[in-house]
Amino acid sequence: MSVTDSTSGVVFATLSEAILGSSTGDVLRLSPGSYVENFPNITHSLSLISPDGWAYLRNPQPDPPNTRAILNVPGNLNVSLTVSGLDISGANNDISHPASIGGSNGAAILFESGNGALVIQNSHIHHNQDGILVGAVTSASLNGMTVLVTGSEFDHNGLPASNPRYGYDHNIYVNGATSFTLTGSYIHDGLGGNEVKSRALSSTITNNRIFDLQGPASYQIDLPNGGNNLVTGNILEKGVNSPQGRFVSFGTEGTYAGSTLLLQDNIFINHSTLLGNAAIALYNATLDPVTRQIANAAILNNTLYDVPQLYQDRYGPPYDTVSGNVQLAIGLAPALDTTSPTGFPVPEPAGLGALLLIGTVLARRRRRRAALPCRPAPATRVG
Repeated sequence: MSVTDSTSGVVFATLSEAILGSSTGDVLRLSPGSYVENFPNITHSLSLISPDGWAYLRNPQPDPPNTRAILNVPGNLNVSLTVSGLDISGANNDISHPASIGGSNGAAILFESGNGALVIQNSHIHHNQDGILVGAVTSASLNGMTVLVTGSEFDHNGLPASNPRYGYDHNIYVNGATSFTLTGSYIHDGLGGNEVKSRALSSTITNNRIFDLQGPASYQIDLPNGGNNLVTGNILEKGVNSPQGRFVSFGTEGTYAGSTLLLQDNIFINHSTLLGNAAIALYNATLDPVTRQIANAAILNNTLYDVPQLYQDRYGPPYDTVSGNVQLAIGLAPALDTTSPTGFPVPEPAGLGALLLIGTVLARRRRRRAALPCRPAPATRVG
């Protein structure tokens, strides 16, 4: 194995040496294989790509030596990071920072506030305490920091039920950003937390598969601070072990002023054996700090299988805008596609199985906002 700095032409024996020997804006090309190293902090903008097959990134001990992440970008450096073709797993920080003092949140990638753009494409991030963990909600993170995930797979990130922080770690946790885009990806089997959680000012979540399958995850999509959000063309599934009825949660921890949500052309499938009639496609708990009204959610042309409640509003009127939604029996639900969005097979070391990788081209999507009038509806609507 080797790492070539495509910008300078220098070849390094390890990824750690390449990171330390690179300059701002360099592209580091990894040959396929396993990189078990104590990776240094990333303090200047870089691209880490493995276009010819999987590059597997691990730490040699259970805990990252920086106590935080396998790839760690410290805060307030204005760093941008792109990764492609990487398989990252095993992040853990229980030894240095026990759960009682805020530990158990080791991340595959930690991207602190005060940085630039994080881009993850054609990658597999799995079996970490957090998949990706992005910044805090600060003026620095809400003023230009962006996150893009495309053509990637996230799974089995989270904590066991025995951990005191069970439920607080997630497959994807964008804890603060100006914008977050998730497209063409497969997110599944989160361990107790949410499959996707975003506090970004705007979140665009389109054409993904977000499944619990056998995992005990909570929400498929959690937008706890509201924001301007587009959720379209996704397949959202609650698995047999899901204990939480809400598929999409909006504004349960506060509301950014002027928040909106367009929830359109999605498929909701409820396989949970624990929920009974408690499944809800959207729970809207927003309360605008200026208008003191709920943020309007437009719920349009979605198909629901065994999901008895289309939406529930904590506050109102006015209520959400609803049109063209169809509710069907679970027996009519389509079979779930559980294939990876990545392409050609490359054997994974240590017997962890074969995965797939292709290059997926990012298609920039124009954001559509829901600018539709509110119409009165009961606080809990079925159908």
